[in-house]
Amino acid sequence: MEKKKISIVGIRGIPARYGGFETLVENLAPFLVREGYKVTVYGRKKFVPKKLKWYKGVRIVKTPSFPTKHFDTVSHTIFSIPHIIFTRPKILFVLNLINTIFCLPLKLFGIKIIINVDGLEWERKKWGYFSKKAYQISAYLATKFANEIITDARVIKNYYEKKYNKNSCFIPYGYEIQKPLGLELLENLNLQVGEYFLWVGRLEPENNPEMVIEAFKNSKTKKKLLILGDNPYKKKYVKKLRDSANERIIMPGAIYGDGYSELLYNSYCFIHSSEVGGTHPALVEAMGAEKPVLLLKNEQNYEVAGSIALYFNDKYELKNLIEWSDKNPEGLLEIGKNLKKRAEEFYSWKNVLIEYKKLFERFIRNA
Repeated sequence: MEKKKISIVGIRGIPARYGGFETLVENLAPFLVREGYKVTVYGRKKFVPKKLKWYKGVRIVKTPSFPTKHFDTVSHTIFSIPHIIFTRPKILFVLNLINTIFCLPLKLFGIKIIINVDGLEWERKKWGYFSKKAYQISAYLATKFANEIITDARVIKNYYEKKYNKNSCFIPYGYEIQKPLGLELLENLNLQVGEYFLWVGRLEPENNPEMVIEAFKNSKTKKKLLILGDNPYKKKYVKKLRDSANERIIMPGAIYGDGYSELLYNSYCFIHSSEVGGTHPALVEAMGAEKPVLLLKNEQNYEVAGSIALYFNDKYELKNLIEWSDKNPEGLLEIGKNLKKRAEEFYSWKNVLIEYKKLFERFIRNA
């Protein structure tokens, strides 16, 4: 077993085309390769280009999954386990708490198990009773048997300390987003620079896209609202959202990479309305892009943006904030500048990746 050998499981694949965990791994895995590690990332066949076997020095292993809401993640992990046992990494970095029960037995093969627990998944509205219980059991097992757990928000870290008397390694999410070079996508969507509000996220109830659509429709602003996101597991819900939108609301689906950067940097103001989870990648990226933020008030969002953002509790307060923002561009500019300073201080990828390296090296040294 090679000492500096790490495998990563629990994501859809890289390059990132879906969510926060994928973006984390897209930044982390090549960084570890540059630092002398041999890194393998397990990806799902439908999310990884067919011919892709290596990405920036990272080995990509594609394994199958059952592509349903409840079994996509766990089935992919189960199908990956034989290859993990065969290759025997020193560390298995597990993303998504639900994978815990399937990965912990790998400790019998001398593999160190490090789990990023993300947020409190059992609080998400999309999960039924049994799924929520499965996440709660996974959380308990992770605190008892994993070699280390990682939390990306102090709110989540505090929860694990109080609930399970378990100290975790706090490593926040990072951001690094390039300024766009053109306006081609903006033109294709019939948008103008600084003339639209932006919302980004998975289209599911706990992210409150319905609240945002309703508040925006009732506001007096003449700007547009661009909603970036999708949900392949809840097509009826997505259709309901699209049907509720009016001519000022544009919903092109999920957009990543350079296109996403173009749409973020040229927006007027960012709206974030997630209820659960730890540090939300889209929020950190918006702060890093110097965007003012209208933010749903809760403990985890306040931890990220502090007292700088403009907070709302419901669709009525959000409507008022949209109208206020529309009339106060100079005030928004100041908010955006201060949020960027906060992002640079607490959420730069450079610092985040160094913290991950320190953690992994601790287990490598103690091998």
